[in-house]
Amino acid sequence: MPELSIIIPTYNRANFLPVTLTSILNQSNKNFEVLIIDDGSTDNTREVVQPYLEDKRFKYYWKENNERGAARNYGATIAQGNYLNFFDSDDIMYPNHVSTALQIIQQYHYNIFHLAYDSKTNDGKLLYSRTTLANSILVGNPYSCNGIVISKSLFAQHHFVEDKTLSASEDYELWFRISAYTTIHHIPIITSTVIQHDERSVMNLNLKKILSRRDSFFKYAFSDKMVKEIYSKDYNKIFSYWQSLIALQLLLSKSKREAFTYYLSSIKKFPLSFLSLRSLVIIKNLIF
Repeated sequence: MPELSIIIPTYNRANFLPVTLTSILNQSNKNFEVLIIDDGSTDNTREVVQPYLEDKRFKYYWKENNERGAARNYGATIAQGNYLNFFDSDDIMYPNHVSTALQIIQQYHYNIFHLAYDSKTNDGKLLYSRTTLANSILVGNPYSCNGIVISKSLFAQHHFVEDKTLSASEDYELWFRISAYTTIHHIPIITSTVIQHDERSVMNLNLKKILSRRDSFFKYAFSDKMVKEIYSKDYNKIFSYWQSLIALQLLLSKSKREAFTYYLSSIKKFPLSFLSLRSLVIIKNLIF
């Protein structure tokens, strides 16, 4: 029985999957299983995956498309490991990913922890490294989904929301909700890289969808009794973060007038957000 189940939801990522799966094959510790959950792909994902299935640790499952949250939840129901790691199908594991995760499990027995990561371009240029979590979960998602390792018993109590309107923030909503119940321990050892490319869901702006995503986040997160108890006092701060996030994404699409509107709303909701690094970035881009 593997100690760690690596669950990979994928949808039309046949061009990225081989690099991801090969990086998993190259792990220094082999005590894991890989569950590839094909969320209704219409490309040649099935054919691309076939050679990897010769390794009995790799298993492939196809299901009707219902976004990543549902695919991850499904993977968790069939996982054999005591711990789960939800890894994206367009990112890369460094060879120490599994060995570091298993070492932390053996040494500390945390029910949830996060391994550090970096981010690179398609051609390998380093964009940034995140080895510390200076940012509170109240002002954004400091975690990569790839870095989270969670016990199966804890995940049985908290699942990903299966609502397409939350897509691209379903992981943030879950970690935020779990953080009201327990500490998410951070391990400052880089074990994976997030590849930035034009097809990433968070890189494609649709204002209507991001507003729906924001509203769904508050709908689901604050319907939880413990979240209400712990975080109600921080509601304005969290909402301010979302408004500034929308402003920043509007700036990336060159919509300065709309960006200013959402930035102003962010400041009104939580005036201290004016002092944040994001605020400085927004102001700089609004001026120049």
